[in-house]
Amino acid sequence: MANADSPKGFRPLEEGPLFPVSVDASNATTIGKGDPLEMEADGGYGRAEAGDAAVVKYIAWGFKDSDGNSITYLPASTAGTVNAIPITPGRKFVIQSNTGTTVAATAVNATADFVAGNASTTSGVSTYELDASDIGTGTQLRILGKLETAEDNAWGEAHVDLIVEFSETGTTSATSV
Repeated sequence: MANADSPKGFRPLEEGPLFPVSVDASNATTIGKGDPLEMEADGGYGRAEAGDAAVVKYIAWGFKDSDGNSITYLPASTAGTVNAIPITPGRKFVIQSNTGTTVAATAVNATADFVAGNASTTSGVSTYELDASDIGTGTQLRILGKLETAEDNAWGEAHVDLIVEFSETGTTSATSV
């Protein structure tokens, strides 16, 4: 049976502490659960785009509006607080590979980039995926394996739930914002 096409952004492989990070109203895109966040030049945070892994510091996991009320996602151009998972060396996440390219078991230990997607305004969940077309040439993520507990999650197909870690992060990089 084919792997299900159901992107959910980055999901932590293990639970851990959440940290509140501020997002100002200059954020031009909706932030959903599982979106990577990068520090912006003004000290706030915004959603990371493909190619921005060196400055990714957190994964969005919960949201509060400017009045402190819990919300499902943070709408574009809206200030608020994101309860976020820090990306630290060795921290593992699960992310689905995208449509169009099959992923073989030989992808383990290869690097790849992520593909940005808009969060669902119904569920609040991210639609980020691993870009399977640049496995071996992308640099943002390192593929460590596939999620063995998932049903219908076979190598040799698209939409594989992969275990990854960030190759370089805002915690370990000297890259400037």
